Amino acid sequence: LMALQLAEVYYDDHLIFDNAITGRFESAIRVRKEGAQWFILVPEIVQPKKDSGIVLRGGSIQLIALLESGDIDYAFEYESVSRQHGFNFVSLPDPINMGVESLNATYGQVVVKLDFQRFASVAPEFAGEYIQYGITVPTNAPHPDLAAEFVAFGLGPEGQAVMAADHHPLIQPPRADGYDHLPETLRALCVPLP
Repeated sequence: LMALQLAEVYYDDHLIFDNAITGRFESAIRVRKEGAQWFILVPEIVQPKKDSGIVLRGGSIQLIALLESGDIDYAFEYESVSRQHGFNFVSLPDPINMGVESLNATYGQVVVKLDFQRFASVAPEFAGEYIQYGITVPTNAPHPDLAAEFVAFGLGPEGQAVMAADHHPLIQPPRADGYDHLPETLRALCVPLP
């Protein structure tokens, strides 16, 4: 949804989102502009209409089998997933693809806002930002030493080589939130999150 709205801004074409989304869901997904931001208002239940041409799954990886079988013609996927499965893909321009950290202000022009409040402690607004993956050792991990060893492997040269081979290059150097609370073995592999 964010990429479609960013495309409208980038291409100065105010029909991209409407042509792709409007009228295709049982409960409308709407867009509202407030100042310099676009708010995408998402209902609690997101159900495509029958014969809308839209297929939703809980995770993008669940679309792979549908692409491979020919049940769907195209999907929004991460480039890494497309490369891993040998799919042809269209690269989106940087101001749309949410893949360039220095463009966070551009991505932040678009906010997904839930039209409902599921949890009192969670704000139902999510501003667009640079997509990045994280890894952690939960405070209640049953085997924290083994978990830290796994994270160290992933951040080390061997793990980075595995990730790069799967088209998931890591941010260099890896940045850690709560750096001072990391085990020493992990601190040596990271820098504090700015």
